Amino acid sequence: MVFRREEWEAFKRTAAIRRERDREPYYRALGQAEVGAAQLTNHAAWNWFLQLLASAKAESEQFLEGINANARISDDFSYETLSKVQAIRRVLDARIKTLEEVMALPAQILDDAKIAKRKLGELKSAKSKEKAAG
Repeated sequence: MVFRREEWEAFKRTAAIRRERDREPYYRALGQAEVGAAQLTNHAAWNWFLQLLASAKAESEQFLEGINANARISDDFSYETLSKVQAIRRVLDARIKTLEEVMALPAQILDDAKIAKRKLGELKSAKSKEKAAG
């Protein structure tokens, strides 16, 4: 069976709509998560928790700066020392990134919820067009 260009493009659009329709429960869950994230960020306990995270991040950054400063002036080039310093750097870097991700999580949830709502609107529009065409 050979498709004409218009038929192929229509087939691709239909397949994309089906894929998006299969993701509908995921989009609904993201939309519902927005409510919880908004409540969380407005709660005083979240602000306290965020301060703890920010403090831990600042401490880790200061410690990393100290490690880097000491490494720049150190005369010890032994394998043990260099590998230990590099391991500490990697641990601190991972800790800082993790803390940043945790601190940004509610904002990410809110952003994802906006995208999910837009996708749900597109799905609803596609369904109504499909019903009208069928």
